[in-house]
Amino acid sequence: YGESIGTGVAVQMATEYKLAALILQSPFMSMTSAASYHYPWLPVPLLLRDHFDSASKIANVHTPLLLFHGESDGVVPISDGKTLLTLANEPKQAVYFPETGHNNFDLKSLVHSVLKFAELQKLVD
Repeated sequence: YGESIGTGVAVQMATEYKLAALILQSPFMSMTSAASYHYPWLPVPLLLRDHFDSASKIANVHTPLLLFHGESDGVVPISDGKTLLTLANEPKQAVYFPETGHNNFDLKSLVHSVLKFAELQKLVD
């Protein structure tokens, strides 16, 4: 489970280790694109040591993917999450939350979605 900046780490881990599933909440395509979105005047690629380029790595993930994104996210555009989902392998599922920003997800809704996904993917009995 990776949230926001943690999604870059989670995608990388999913390329290196066998996982039952990968869950991404408010994922970005890359740290470079996310930082450039907020700071277009900075030479972001030169300033970052690790670019957390999930867009180039997600095709190497071969485990069920569940993606959450708030439709009102002002930190990571929902278009990043939708593009990442498009690049991901099956099986994959996205749950988009209207009127939810970057930090105000309803925990009960998230847990419910995770449990439904786990049942669908036969990760639990």
